[in-house]
Amino acid sequence: MNNKKNSNLVPILIAIFIIILVGVRIWMKAENEKLYDSLDAAREVYRDDIKKADIYDKKDGDYFKEISVVTIFDDNNLSNSWFHTNYDSVTVKLDDSINELMLKERCLIMVTMINEMQDNLQAYYEKSEYNKIYEENKGMSSMKYRGIYLDIYHKAKFIFNTSRYIYTFEYVNSMTVKDKQTGETKYYDYWESDGVLKQFEDRYGSKTSSKSSIQSSTSESTKPNQKGASSAGSQNSYDPYNVNDYKSSEEFADDKYEEFYDYEDDYEDEDEAYDAAEDYWNEHH
Repeated sequence: MNNKKNSNLVPILIAIFIIILVGVRIWMKAENEKLYDSLDAAREVYRDDIKKADIYDKKDGDYFKEISVVTIFDDNNLSNSWFHTNYDSVTVKLDDSINELMLKERCLIMVTMINEMQDNLQAYYEKSEYNKIYEENKGMSSMKYRGIYLDIYHKAKFIFNTSRYIYTFEYVNSMTVKDKQTGETKYYDYWESDGVLKQFEDRYGSKTSSKSSIQSSTSESTKPNQKGASSAGSQNSYDPYNVNDYKSSEEFADDKYEEFYDYEDDYEDEDEAYDAAEDYWNEHH
């Protein structure tokens, strides 16, 4: 009799277990959705609040007039990964009298301002609820997010405006100068340390530099790797691309082709820019 009663209890217990399991799953899914919604909401708050962030204090001799900050969401949603890139675009209006200085002096003034703004932007980002939620819920490097994995990146772009020139700092140790009157754009590489420009050079000479000019001899745009040994009678100059940090032309091109494509008007598509990046590695490695 007892065995019969026990056998009758088994299906009931299994049913109860299934109900509990389903209930837990439903509850966990609801909690996860709340977490994802909280992350998205915190991201929107960050984008709204950054406009009011105090990231720079005007100083004597910096030619500063006004500043604005806008955060741009540049995301990639792939089949198994989701990438949030938060781009802080900083625009600074400068007094026109800065254009009376040598270009190298102008660059140093702007880079000094960028150093302060970059530190303050990063500190503001790290204190944000958006970053806090992500850091508390990520694993080794990614956070589970809406069924896939989420990686978050924080970047900054700095634009300095005068009535005639636009100075853009988007890549590390790189400055772009556009003349509003002539439409000419030039590219410069620099290396700043302890408030001093150790290196400052015109990368190509003009916006219309061709693919061959990128691969030109070092007489016009020498960029050997800082870490490499200098040749006889010469001294290594700063290399903004760090070619010797890459083991192959393919690895270099994978990382740098977009930068090549953005800098040049002569490439019809990204494939051509990719080929140019590979050629550059082969030329300078």
